[in-house]
Amino acid sequence: MKIRSPPESELLEACSLLSGELKPGTLSPSGSPLLTVLQRLAWFLSDESDEIRSILIREIEATLSLYYWDGGPRARRVAGFLQHVGNALRRQEGDAVISNVGWLEEVLPDAAWRIPTMIQPSTMRYYAWLGRNIKGIGHVVELGCFLGGATACLVHGMRKNNAIIAGEGKSEIHVFDSFRWFPWMANQDVTNPDQLPVLQPRQCFREHFERACAAFVEDVHVHEGALPGRLAAAYEVPAVRWTGGAVELLVVDFGDEYTVSQELWLEFSPSLIPGESIVVFQQYGLLRSQSVWRFCEDHRSELAPLHRPTGTAKSFRFIGRR
Repeated sequence: MKIRSPPESELLEACSLLSGELKPGTLSPSGSPLLTVLQRLAWFLSDESDEIRSILIREIEATLSLYYWDGGPRARRVAGFLQHVGNALRRQEGDAVISNVGWLEEVLPDAAWRIPTMIQPSTMRYYAWLGRNIKGIGHVVELGCFLGGATACLVHGMRKNNAIIAGEGKSEIHVFDSFRWFPWMANQDVTNPDQLPVLQPRQCFREHFERACAAFVEDVHVHEGALPGRLAAAYEVPAVRWTGGAVELLVVDFGDEYTVSQELWLEFSPSLIPGESIVVFQQYGLLRSQSVWRFCEDHRSELAPLHRPTGTAKSFRFIGRR
């Protein structure tokens, strides 16, 4: 027998989770089917596994069938989210995604570990592994570098890349960021928080990036830039533009809105190499990043799931434009 609607208090918590205002680790589901399935989804997103995927599909179906979802905008939002996730998980059941293979043994220098970052250790090792294993047939582009945690790992790997060392690879690394400070940056789960700069809103932090990344920045082309339109104008920086040629590795950490992914895709996808380029969405594994999941779903004909390090990042192989 269906219950009329989930309790309003649970819907409020669920919507706070989906917007990023509430973190999954702060939940105490205490028997709530709705909050339990959202917490399990958060675990799944940090470490995808076939077993958890199968459990989630069943639990989402059960939760959707348990309630009537006509109780208002919050109920409709949560129901729509669960329906979308359930459908996406079913489509992904046959995906051959490699998790935590190869890169777990990567050794990073202390200089990389000291940089304040929101990136998980497994993902840092993954970026070093990618840098070490690219073929050198295109550039590496990082969109949203913050203080350089991922940048340092990519450079470290590229310095050990045999093709680049031998002069056969032509890859260079380019990073883009507005380098404008916002208060939320100090309120994230950041490593080495005592090393974070103390800045005013919209103050430029590029010099702090270069200082934190001092052991690596000489190998990096640094670009100040934001998305075209209102963001570039608001930050008083140029719009992100790419005219540098082929891109073998694209790391996207510029935001979780669908329009952000779409605008960046329009700018960079013409430079991706079919069958070769790798695209990493750093924010994929966040509950609030439903728009990133939807973007990847909408581009399944162009992006094939590839790697899933423990954490929030997920990478895809660029198949080609369709």
